[in-house]
Amino acid sequence: MKKIDGQLTLEYDTTINSIEKIPKASFRMFKRNNKGGVTVLAKLFSWFGPGLPKVDLVLSKTTYTPGDQVTGAFHLKGGVSQQTIQRLECDLMKKTPGAKPHLILPVTTVLMNRELEPKEESKYPFHFVLPKSIDLKDSQATYHLHTKLVLKNDVKTSDIDEINIQVC
Repeated sequence: MKKIDGQLTLEYDTTINSIEKIPKASFRMFKRNNKGGVTVLAKLFSWFGPGLPKVDLVLSKTTYTPGDQVTGAFHLKGGVSQQTIQRLECDLMKKTPGAKPHLILPVTTVLMNRELEPKEESKYPFHFVLPKSIDLKDSQATYHLHTKLVLKNDVKTSDIDEINIQVC
């Protein structure tokens, strides 16, 4: 790829080698080419799944009782290209067998408008108090923290961390 007038342009060799009989292209997935440009595949993956930034909520422990303070940190890792982070959201969810998870409590929303560089790693502290009034009557229900990293154009990447809530 070349940068011409601020635009990336793809260069590739279409010569046919008598042995290989296929076009040669210098694509290296997730890497920059030797001229400093981003490969086509890396550019595509930066907009979808594998190339997106990642979020991971790392908790100090996984078992709590109602009224406990839940602590940890959000770990962010940049994808294959620079991305704009708009916000970080975390919700407490309840899942019962045969039903979709439903929202118990919106835990936090951190508004941001920052650029996350490729492969950049950063941490943000996390804490909230688990409600004392949480309903623990259903023994088959599970609880989890659903974390979402919301990027430009409302693209989202997420993480789910199950927590055990015990009756005191």
